[in-house]
Order: sequence, then C-alpha cells, then structure tokens
Amino acid sequence: MSVAKAELLIEATWHVSEAEEQGMEPSPRGGSPAQARTTDPQEELFKAVKLRGRYHCLAGIYTALAAGASVATTNGNGWIALHLAAMYNPDAEAVAAAVAVLVAEGAEVDHATSSRVTALMLAVQNESGAAAAAGVRALLAEGADVHIKDHGGWTALHKMCHEPNAEAVAPVVRALVEAGADVHSLDEAGRQPLHRVAFQRSAEAAEAVVWALKDAAADLNAKTSCGLTALHLVAEHSDAAVAAAAVRALVKAGAHVHCTTESGETPLHRLAFQRSAWAAGAVVWALKDAGADVNAKTSCGLTALHFVAEHSEAAVAPAAVLALLWFAGANVRLANETGQAPLHRVALHSSGEAAVAIIQALKRAGADPNARDCMGASPLHLVARHSSAGVAAAAVPALVAAGGDVHSQDEHGRQPLHRVAEQRCAEAAEAVVRALKSAGADPNARDNWHATPLHLVAQHSSAAVAAAAVPALVEAGADVHSQDECGTQPLHCVAEQDSAEAAVAVVRALKRACADVNAKSPHGYTTLHFVAEHYDATVAAAAVRALVPA
Repeated sequence: MSVAKAELLIEATWHVSEAEEQGMEPSPRGGSPAQARTTDPQEELFKAVKLRGRYHCLAGIYTALAAGASVATTNGNGWIALHLAAMYNPDAEAVAAAVAVLVAEGAEVDHATSSRVTALMLAVQNESGAAAAAGVRALLAEGADVHIKDHGGWTALHKMCHEPNAEAVAPVVRALVEAGADVHSLDEAGRQPLHRVAFQRSAEAAEAVVWALKDAAADLNAKTSCGLTALHLVAEHSDAAVAAAAVRALVKAGAHVHCTTESGETPLHRLAFQRSAWAAGAVVWALKDAGADVNAKTSCGLTALHFVAEHSEAAVAPAAVLALLWFAGANVRLANETGQAPLHRVALHSSGEAAVAIIQALKRAGADPNARDCMGASPLHLVARHSSAGVAAAAVPALVAAGGDVHSQDEHGRQPLHRVAEQRCAEAAEAVVRALKSAGADPNARDNWHATPLHLVAQHSSAAVAAAAVPALVEAGADVHSQDECGTQPLHCVAEQDSAEAAVAVVRALKRACADVNAKSPHGYTTLHFVAEHYDATVAAAAVRALVPA
C-alpha cells in the first residue's frame, strides 16, 4: 500500500473512532450530528461515498465497511460504491480520497455496469467541474482504462465532450489524453469525440471542447462514417447558442466551412435537418460569417435552399428560408443540374404542413411557382408525380394559391394531371386527381399526341395506381372513349403495359367505368387485336383473360 493510501486509512480510522466515542455518526457537512443510521450497512456505504468533506466521507465509508458493507456489491442499477463516488460526490478532495480508499479496499477500478459504463465514464459526468477533474485523476492514478467503451461505443473522452461542464473540459480532456485516450476513437455511430460537440447543451462547454481537442491534436475536419464533419453535425443538431459558439470556435481552430460529404453537401446543407427555427437562423449567420458559400451545390446541383425545400420541418422552414435568402443572399431561382429550382423540391417532402410553409416562404421570397425544369415540368408537375397523398392534398392548393398554373405544359405538352400516371402510390394518385380537379384541371387535357391522363394511366401505371386513378379520373369527368391522334382509346393502351398485374387492373377498372371492350381504332383494331401483338406472352395472356372472362 502506498504512503498516501496509508495516510488515508489512518485519517479515516481516527475520524471513525472519534465519532464512535461520541456515540454519533460522522456529520456529512461538518455541522450537527447526522440522524440515526439505517440498519443496512450497504446503503450506508452508498450514502457515505457521496458525502462532502474528506474526513466525513472516509469515516462514513469505513463505518459502513466495518459494519459489513462490501465495495463489490451493486445497487439496483448495477453500480458499485466507486461508481456513485465518481459521479455524485461534489467535493474534489472527498471524491479523490474515496476513490483511493475504495480501490485500496478491493473495488475493481474498471468494474462496468450492464451498459459497460465504468467509474471513469461516470466521473466525467460529475456536475462539479473540480470534482470531475479530481475523480478522473484519481481513477487514472489507480489504473483506470481510458480505452473502454460502453454499449454505444463511447469512451470517457466521448462522454466528456458531451457533458455541459465547461469547467471540467480542459483538465479532464488533458488528463485523459495524457493517459492515452484516443482523440480519434469511433463510437458505434462512427463519430469521434469532437463530433459530440454538436450535441452539447452549453455554448461555453462547446467552445472548451473544441479548444481542448485542438490542443490534443484532434483532426477538426475528421468525418463520421457517414462523411459528416463536426461542422456538419453542429449545423444539423445544435441549439442556437451552441451552434453560434461551436461554429466560431471550430472555424477559428481550423475547421473548413467548405468541407463536403461524398455527395458534395457542405455544413450549410445540413441546416435543412434542424429542428429549431432559432438554431437555423444562428447556423446561417455563423456559417455565413465564417465564409460559407450560401449557393454552394452538391454533386447533383442542389443548394442549401433546395435541401430546405425538400427536408425542413414546418416550424423551421420559414426561418431557414428567410435566413438563407435575406441574411445570406441565397438565390431563390438557382436551378440544379436538371433545371429544378428550390420550389420544385417541395414535391419530395414528407410533410404536407411543411410543404405549405415552404411554398409560402419561397413565394414571399420571389420564387416562380411556374418555373420549368429541363423537361419543362413545373412544381405542380412534380407534385403530381412524386408527392405522397398528404403532401399532394396540401401542396396543390398552396401552389395554385401562389400562382401555379394547373394547365401548364411540359415539353411533351403534358399538364400536371398527366403525371399522375407516373405515381407510385395509389392513395397519392387519387389525392392528386382530386386536388388538381378542385383547382380547375381538365381531366381530358391532351398532350402533344392528344393523349389524355387516362391514356397514360392505362399505358404506364402500376396495378394499384391504375385501380385508384382510373375511377378517380372518371369521377372527375375523364372520357373513357377519348381518342389520341391515332384514334386509340385508353383501353387500347393496355397493350403497352409491362406488367400482367397492371394490365388486368387497367382492364377491370376501365370496364367498371363502362369502357367498350370492343371499341375499334380507325384501322379496325380492338383491344384484343392490340394485346395479341404484345411482345410479352405473360402480359398478353393476362390481359386476354381479363378482357374475355370465362
């Protein structure tokens, strides 16, 4: 046993003896005698390790041990006394002494809970900065392993970088690194300790983490397994105060605001995934001040504004759009490689409420509701083709209210309603038809080949979409006997289907809508004639069975 530990034992023994002579339990704060002890010495030990005052803590520990308590016994959470001392004793001297005595009495310094949490990991979470630093140093002196990871792959260093304890950061990080902690260690999510700064709850602690890790030679542009740097994560996850502080500290310490992911996303692009309007504004301000290019594009030509239009929540989108446009100078009409402006991307959103908020925000900022992409498609065309039922029902009237034209034509002369044939969701197809019809769309609109939406549904739609879209279009006023420029009716188009299941669904839906199965083209061909020429025997056989039931 070392001299220091021997001295601790002498001090503790003396204090216990003095207390017992007076017939009382050692006071936790050096004041009046404590209340009568509980009858369970183990509970007494668990309480004693949390006591302020070095002597009081040690006396309580040895009183409990003398009464039969064990340093190896766990509480209901699987913690031993060493864990409790490390995390909950707020007195730097007391926690250091408690660690030394408990280990001297046989406590395993790296004893882990069921979640693989050790005393060292708990010590960094002590709410007292001084106690956290003292506990860490004491545990390291006893040989605590800095490389152990919990179930999430976090080391003690990861945990320290996550804790909102600015006072503890510098001394604890320094002590851990000097003991061999790896500043580039990865957790289960592929994140290094520096990446935890994005999840900080204290701006002061966030700055302290950045500088402490900078001093420890951490790579400030290190990426997660998903290719995100600390700046990307801060832009996505941090609250307003932390974002402002962390961005400034990271950039000043050497992080690159133009660092990109594999797909070309800059930190500013990740703003789209923020869940706080205030934080969104703070992120834009901080990154813009740091020199970020607000119109930077991904490999697909998408700017941060495109990302916001596609991903932002309803409560965040207006603030994000405002910050990007008015504060940072983003171009609301800047198109990606396929000619899509930010407003086009709203079609891919998963929330109807958010879609409406984004449309309104972009419209106020000067977005063109009838902007065309490289194929001549407007935002309404894309909503009809891609949106979910909820988004379509909300976005169509919002776009129309913003000035969107339901009769606008793409390069093939197709209106938004024609694009319902390309939907992948039956419910969405039905919602698109109803929303566009309510907005004044023509269910018998013709494209450059005089094909109506029914022609395209019969030709291209999946079984589920056809079953939903055909009756919806007919209810909206579509003519099942309309002819394209070749005199072909919708039912004739089933011969161009690629799926037997879809062919059957189209035939059944059109028959229920009273389509004439024997209607002829100008050349005298019926649907059966067209089907008989189909290149796929399986599709042809299925269509014939549907047309001529047994």
